[in-house]
Amino acid sequence: MNLVVTPSKLERFRLHVTGAYHDTITKEKVIESIRGDVPWNPKMEFGTAFHAIIEHGPESFYNPLTGQYDVKIEGVDEVCTLDPREIIEAVNHRKKYPLMVHEVPAKYYTRVGVLPVRVNMRLDGMNGAECHEHKTTDRPADRTNYEDSIQWRLNLLATGGKSVQYNVFQYDNPRSGPRTITPHSFTFVPYSGMKSEVDKWISRLIEFCEVNDLIPFIDWDQIDWDKDKDRSNPLL
Repeated sequence: MNLVVTPSKLERFRLHVTGAYHDTITKEKVIESIRGDVPWNPKMEFGTAFHAIIEHGPESFYNPLTGQYDVKIEGVDEVCTLDPREIIEAVNHRKKYPLMVHEVPAKYYTRVGVLPVRVNMRLDGMNGAECHEHKTTDRPADRTNYEDSIQWRLNLLATGGKSVQYNVFQYDNPRSGPRTITPHSFTFVPYSGMKSEVDKWISRLIEFCEVNDLIPFIDWDQIDWDKDKDRSNPLL
């Protein structure tokens, strides 16, 4: 039997523990994430719609009646509508990496004591041995906002990739009119001690779940751990 966690739950827990973003990631928000109760908000909807343009291209989302791009998001009643000016950088990025494989599933295996743990993830893209993560933000696109993240370390451990590139699309929030998008990129590479660092955060998350009676909200499965591990690396 395996304990299954996700990078997003690990990262939110880390942000809470480290007091990131002026302690705005509260214990309650971590518990909300673990329970799967995080509600959609406009920022999440815009980011998901922008990712969809990168992954699929703009053509299938074009609405000829309005000249806009309508993206239907699973779990959201209304479509997210993007102005043509808001998708320019998504289209440019797609053209820059024409051979990128999008939405690549990957798994990282480790143990907490004698307990097998699997981290399920889905990389935004793989361009050869280079992992890609796409981020949209209305905050300043500062490298330090990403370099401490568990996500890129997990990407490298799961894939054996040579690097992770964060493609950060910073946008403003005008009162009217389309958002202005400014692209940035930050690259991170493997280092000695990376696995030990990640495993410590996984262990701390599981301890947090135990203390707060959240273990029932962590998925369990009966998959053969060793056989599944052997075929999990998308670069093999």
